[in-house]
Amino acid sequence: IFVREYAQLALHIVEAELRVGETAVIIFFRQLAWIVAGYALLGWGAIGLATAWIGSRLLVLLWAGWKIGINFQRPSVYHVRSLFQFAKFQFVSNLGSLSFNWIDSLMIGFFITSAAVGSYEIAWRVTSIPMILTGAIATTIFPKISSLDIDNEAESIGNLVSSVVVPAVLLIIPTFFGAYLFAEEILRYAFGPEYTDASRALVILVGSQIFQAFYMVFGRSLRALDYIEQSVKIEVVAIVLNITLNIALVPILGLIGAAVATTTAILFNSVAHYLYLSRLIPVRLPYRQLGTIMFASITMFSILIAIKQHVVVNSFILLLMMIFSGAGMYAVVILIDPAIRSKVNQNIRNALI
Repeated sequence: IFVREYAQLALHIVEAELRVGETAVIIFFRQLAWIVAGYALLGWGAIGLATAWIGSRLLVLLWAGWKIGINFQRPSVYHVRSLFQFAKFQFVSNLGSLSFNWIDSLMIGFFITSAAVGSYEIAWRVTSIPMILTGAIATTIFPKISSLDIDNEAESIGNLVSSVVVPAVLLIIPTFFGAYLFAEEILRYAFGPEYTDASRALVILVGSQIFQAFYMVFGRSLRALDYIEQSVKIEVVAIVLNITLNIALVPILGLIGAAVATTTAILFNSVAHYLYLSRLIPVRLPYRQLGTIMFASITMFSILIAIKQHVVVNSFILLLMMIFSGAGMYAVVILIDPAIRSKVNQNIRNALI
């Protein structure tokens, strides 16, 4: 715990210096070191895995600590109070984020079976894959918005938030259409036929991640403006809504009921954060570019439907081929839009430089 917390602190300090790209490299090598050391120490069993995990975090602590550019000073009473004021709400928020998954699992285990919990958990894990880009964006904008807020640059903050909405949903919207077509095949060939009972829930949960992407952008922006108390209050209402809907829907609809309950709560969470944030800064949603993403996703979806009528997906390799084919079709159509193409090119240049 000691090594992990100080390693995370060092990473966050580098991020706060607006050098998020450098932390991405550190995180990559953290995972690589964990895998390599874990494999090397596999003969030690659980102790070997734990040792590899600690070693990978120690690498982060030393590497990120070496990169820190600020000079440490004695904190004032004001800073301590400010940090605790923020942290107490962040603590509640972190519990809230975890509770969305826990509530679903608890309700499914209580009203259905423990086996159903396993299927639902696998579906949740699958939905986290397309959120990687969104998570990186949310991490990046927090220190930037906080820095701009010091100079009272509301217009610049509004432009920044509006500009990251498209990248935040760029992968998730087409993933929803892909999940609609191949949810059962994904669960069958990636995890096993016993998990296919969660295929419909998987589609709904992937759809919920579209709303979650908007929340991650608007929620992080609201917190960066130091309105975390208001953000947490919205989340508490969303949690209550999720619990209520789970109790009402899981006994009737099973796994689908849990997915619908969570999706509804996430939708409320994202809309409420957007409405509150738009009162503070000028947030303009890029409807034209979002429309292009929808058009590209529907085009991909239509072509894959036609292919699926003639090709039976009966293996993991064939499933991967269909997924990559769909991704290629989506990329071709989406890059026709010059604004989106410019954003993609800029992100690639930022990653390489």
